Amino acid sequence: IDHIQKLSKEEIPEEHQKYFDKPVIIAVGRMIDAKNYPMLLRAFSTVRKKIDCRLIIFGEGPLMNELCELSELMGIQEDLFFPGWVKNPYAYISKATIFVLSSSWEGFPNVIIEAMACAKPVVATDCPHGPSEIIKDGSNGMLALVNNEEQIAEKMSDLILDESLQDFLIKNGLESIKKYQLKTITLEYIDYFNTIIEMSSKRNSS
Repeated sequence: IDHIQKLSKEEIPEEHQKYFDKPVIIAVGRMIDAKNYPMLLRAFSTVRKKIDCRLIIFGEGPLMNELCELSELMGIQEDLFFPGWVKNPYAYISKATIFVLSSSWEGFPNVIIEAMACAKPVVATDCPHGPSEIIKDGSNGMLALVNNEEQIAEKMSDLILDESLQDFLIKNGLESIKKYQLKTITLEYIDYFNTIIEMSSKRNSS
């Protein structure tokens, strides 16, 4: 977390700075079915009708061409940016307005914790598995139903327009990720292994 926060303070390339002249929604992840980016594009199209904003999606993958074609069909390509892979996405995330995760399923979405570490409010789908383990809806982030573009569009719009809500979620997000810091996790592993050793010793002695 400390390393991510250090990287988040770096500058982004000059040619990309122009994309941050209006509210920016950022997503990060491979262009694959699990990330459900077509749904995110539809939700963004709804948000864009009410708010002059941009969507930036970092990542590469087999669905890139399909997503580019879809954005043109929807007429949102002027406010949609696909930078591909970048060495330091945290520098971009920290300069965005909100972070969004639109997945249909996940393993454990570390990117939510990373976005919170960059002091960004997060909107995520309540997909299996992980987002609801990290986010308490309305407290340190916002959860939407999986594949519900209307709901995620509404939550993104509400968050972009409400700076006090952004500040509230950022503050609570930064507090909630302290449990994922290296020192904290290491101590938990030590406690766990000590418990296993103690249980094993009791079984052997009996």
